[in-house]
Amino acid sequence: MYGFKSSAQVKYKPSSESASFRSPHARENPQVLGLALTIHHDTRNKKLMNLLNAHGYSVSHGRALLMETALANAVVENTRAHQGLYVPPFLRKGTFVSFAADNTDFAEDTRDGKGTTHGTITAVYQKIDPSKEPVAEPLIIGDAQSLSVTPYHVDILHCDKPTPQHAKRSEQFAISNPIS
Repeated sequence: MYGFKSSAQVKYKPSSESASFRSPHARENPQVLGLALTIHHDTRNKKLMNLLNAHGYSVSHGRALLMETALANAVVENTRAHQGLYVPPFLRKGTFVSFAADNTDFAEDTRDGKGTTHGTITAVYQKIDPSKEPVAEPLIIGDAQSLSVTPYHVDILHCDKPTPQHAKRSEQFAISNPIS
């Protein structure tokens, strides 16, 4: 995808041996980054990612990890700006919003309850209205230098355990026709 040189690149003569025509990440177009992030997400296979990188189809495994870290840090900064809540950058003020929420449970039928995952997923839908002001700024994805994510602590408020309410049945049921 990016193995071809432009005519300016072909004619370029560096002033020294260490000079480069472009920055190291200049060849990273959305397809090369997207493929690397997808392969890493789906397989977690370092050899496969580096093989694709060697043939020019994607960025290396190490670069994909740095991109994931940079994305995570951008989400943490968005969360910090909105008091512990992630607000997608596409939401606009004053425009109708629809939400769809569902829970996901994995391995919830274990005897001791350990090793289970319970999560809630919320999808937000909103018609595109570029004339309205955005709720959140776009994510600013920096260039990660290490694989550490910026820590951010959100206080969880105390919630008392609800008292059980026993329902009392007030109706009496009668059988009109006997069953043989």
